Amino acid sequence: MFRSRHLTMRARPRTRPRGLAWAARLVGGAAALVAFAVGGVWVVERLPFAAPPPPVSSLLVRDDYTDAPVPGARVTLVPLACAEERCAPKETAQGGAVAWAYDADAAGLVQTRLLGNRAIVTVERQGYEARRAELAWPPPANFALALRPTWVSGRVTYLGKPLADAKVRAQVGSGEPLATATTDADGRYRLSDLPAGANLTVDAPNVSRRPRPIERRTSVDMALRPDVLTGKVRDAAGQPVAGLTVAAGKLVSQTGADGAFTLAGVDDGERVIVKGAGYLPQEFRVGADLSPAITVRPFAAKGLYVQAPVAAKPAELEKLIALVNGSDLNAMVVDLKDNNGLIYYDSKVPLAREVGAVQPLYDAPRLVKTLHDRGIYVIGRITVMEDPMAAAKRPDLAIKDTRTGKPWRNYGGQMWLNPANPEVWKYLTDLGAEAAAFGFDEIQFDYIRFPTDGNLDVADFGPAFKPGPEARREAIRGFLTLAKERLTPTRALLGADVFGVIAWLKGDNGIGQQFEDLASLVDVICPMDYPSHFGRNFNNWDIPNNYPYEVIRESIARRAARVPDVARKTRPWLQAFTYGPGRPYGTAEVFAQIQACNESGTTGYLLWNAGNDYPAAWLPPRSPATAPYSTG
Repeated sequence: MFRSRHLTMRARPRTRPRGLAWAARLVGGAAALVAFAVGGVWVVERLPFAAPPPPVSSLLVRDDYTDAPVPGARVTLVPLACAEERCAPKETAQGGAVAWAYDADAAGLVQTRLLGNRAIVTVERQGYEARRAELAWPPPANFALALRPTWVSGRVTYLGKPLADAKVRAQVGSGEPLATATTDADGRYRLSDLPAGANLTVDAPNVSRRPRPIERRTSVDMALRPDVLTGKVRDAAGQPVAGLTVAAGKLVSQTGADGAFTLAGVDDGERVIVKGAGYLPQEFRVGADLSPAITVRPFAAKGLYVQAPVAAKPAELEKLIALVNGSDLNAMVVDLKDNNGLIYYDSKVPLAREVGAVQPLYDAPRLVKTLHDRGIYVIGRITVMEDPMAAAKRPDLAIKDTRTGKPWRNYGGQMWLNPANPEVWKYLTDLGAEAAAFGFDEIQFDYIRFPTDGNLDVADFGPAFKPGPEARREAIRGFLTLAKERLTPTRALLGADVFGVIAWLKGDNGIGQQFEDLASLVDVICPMDYPSHFGRNFNNWDIPNNYPYEVIRESIARRAARVPDVARKTRPWLQAFTYGPGRPYGTAEVFAQIQACNESGTTGYLLWNAGNDYPAAWLPPRSPATAPYSTG
């Protein structure tokens, strides 16, 4: 390619042998340019030549954004010789291509002569993207070509005053900057050679970095504001609410004792989510008010567990919906993935599909909408580490048996994923993030632990794992930290099912579950406080099954003694089944457990019955204080 003023010629591949010289003759006014290309290197000469023939057609060159004429644009006309539907530039006797060159006048007009039936027209002007078109005989009466400007200029102000020494960058999408300019003392900038679709960002301390589209403009002024959001969150009574998460993308803050929060680095129009256990989530967009007052409504989820096969059958699901709507309940926990590794919705997570875990029974987004429309809070349960499906297909992700090198099995023959493997964490949190995108209000991870049974002496957790409490705790913390990172920008809360006994025992209990760790990382703790799961004479209860109220009340108190105010983020699993020695469970026993939760200030409760058998008499009547769940 060579340029003479604004004239451009581009060599095309020919069938001639490589290195053979050929000439292009361009006529402009009374002189011609002859360019010789030898091996891709151009040599340019100016030779005397006669003026072009009389014009027979007019061409208008205009600005694509403003429709204004573009004077001085160089128009090059290359006649084509066509044979058997194949065209090539006409050649001179010396083998060069003939090209006529013209400059647009003050009105952007060029008078041209079409030499032959067809020709290629190229239009160029500094500051514009070149255009190329083909003309055919007869030429159109009002032929025009629009050139896209490739520059932009403007002024940057901050709180109404010029912003000097700020970097203005142009880029397409999230790619590298294509051009950069520094504002002068008056805040002015200019950028050139920009592609279509570019956006502008300003890099300066404490200002919004939101990309601003150039669109069809050559002048873009930018009035910037601070990028720091400071607000307060209160309840309906006007009292500050502490401990809520405030997130805008990857920016995260927590409300303090006075309900105040600060988010630095937010952009105009960015979505901000305020959420936490015990309250309905609130969303708003960053606007002119950088000190918003947010009001949150209290919400305690009171729900029951639903198997995936039941959720997949409309008639059976409808029966449970009617139970919930006819009682004091307002939530359901639905299996997304079980402890056989099966995933019951059409997951697009690559590893899930690779190991054959995806066996859809229901449409997850549709199920969420159905339950939301009926005023039900939807919790998606994902069983994590006990997963024979993934462990069998991806043994590199499984706990290994040191004797065989194959996946380790517990006494029940189940294989487990390795809780210390970050690739396992990613797989499971990918599922959680996917479910959150479907609209699930909470993602509840179960089996977040190391195995409790089996020959643990031959269990291999990888060469980097150093057996002991701290290593186990570090693994569980690592998984929950990643889960929190993935879910924080969404509306969904992060929940964790844990053994009820960890409220009573110090340390990690051999499984990596240290209560203080869990309380600091999740939004909702769901301890399995089933009285039947405590041994005889535990805490001086001869048969704990006979003390449904006392077991729940004392377990909640024990946790509160270790982590103050933790009851607000605690939602216990309650026993809605008969198991083990002691009295059978029915209405009185279920109501006693619920009473303990209500008196202790938990964020609701969940009823567990593996067979989903919930007699209506077991469910408390609707309380005026319990409103149906609403996403609005």
